[in-house]
Amino acid sequence: MNNGHFKQRIDKARQAGSLDMAFSFVGDFNDRSRELDVRIQSGRDGGIWIFISLAGLE
Repeated sequence: MNNGHFKQRIDKARQAGSLDMAFSFVGDFNDRSRELDVRIQSGRDGGIWIFISLAGLE
């Protein structure tokens, strides 16, 4: 997920106002078959929060 496509999506949403995005992603990190659920939200100080949930982990 460390590429221009994801960064551009986040930057566009931040410029449009408050950021609240959620998506699933497969095929990153060491386990290329693991699904990641990602949620990105605006922080109060202008930053962002990125939450990542790994499918199958409790």
